[in-house]
Amino acid sequence: MKPTRPVLVLGGSGRSGTVATHIAGDLSDAGLPAVLVTVEQFLAGNRDDSAGVIVVHTSKTRWPEKVFETLVARRGPGHPVAIARADSSRLPPLLHGFPGLFLIPGQSYPPSRQESGGYEHLFTILGKRPKRRSPAVFLSYSRADVAFLGDLASFLRDRRIPAFDYLYTERLDTAILPAELERCVVAGTALLVVATPQWRLSRWCVLELDVARKHHKPIVAVWPPGVGRHHAPQLGEDVPVVSFGRDVDAAGKRLMSALTRILP
Repeated sequence: MKPTRPVLVLGGSGRSGTVATHIAGDLSDAGLPAVLVTVEQFLAGNRDDSAGVIVVHTSKTRWPEKVFETLVARRGPGHPVAIARADSSRLPPLLHGFPGLFLIPGQSYPPSRQESGGYEHLFTILGKRPKRRSPAVFLSYSRADVAFLGDLASFLRDRRIPAFDYLYTERLDTAILPAELERCVVAGTALLVVATPQWRLSRWCVLELDVARKHHKPIVAVWPPGVGRHHAPQLGEDVPVVSFGRDVDAAGKRLMSALTRILP
C-alpha cells in the first residue's frame, strides 16, 4: 500500500513555531499525517511528495521572499496551501490569495479537542476528511461566564459528553459570524445554555437560541452559582433548567439526566 503523503506544517520562531508544533501533532492524531518543518528545511528539502503546506503566521514572523516563491510554485492540484494566523495581525501582501483561517491561542485554538472534532475548515482546504466524531452539544454562554464554563466543560468531558465551544474552534478568515454560528448549532445535537443576565445581553447568544429553535434542537439550561429564578433569563417552559447553586453533586446528576434523555 502506498504511504499517505504528509502535510508540511511550516512554523517560524516564537508563537508561530509553538502553534505549528501543536497543529502537526493534532492533525496526526486526527488521522492526517503532518510533519513540522522549519523555514530552512522547507527551502532546502525536496518535499514534492507532500500533500500540501500549512503556514503558521504571526505579527513577529518574518518570512524570506524565497518562501513565498516556493509556496506559489508548489501550489496546484493535489498540493494546496493554507495560511493559519496565530494572532490578530494582518497578513503580508505576499500571503494574500491563499485560503486562510484563525488559530489564535486563547481565542480559537486549540480546536481539535476530542469533544469538538476541530480543524474542519483546515481539512476542507486540504481536501481531506477528519475522523468522524459524534455530534456535540453546543455550549452557549457569555464570555463573562467563562470561569463557570470551564468547570461545566470539564464535567461534560469527564462523563464523555461531547461538547463544542465556539471560542476554541478554528475560524475562516472570510467567515460571516451569523452563518458560522448557525452552521455549528445545526451540526450539534442540542444547545446547552449557561443562562445568566450576561448571556441575555449577548446578541450572538440570542442568535444561537433562535437558531436552535428554528431547527428544533433540544435546549437545556444551567444556572451558575449566584444565579436564580429572579435574575436568570426566561427561556420558556419547554426548556429544562438545572441550578448549580447549593448542591453541585445533585445538580450534576440532574444535568446528566436531562442530557441523556436527548442525546443519542
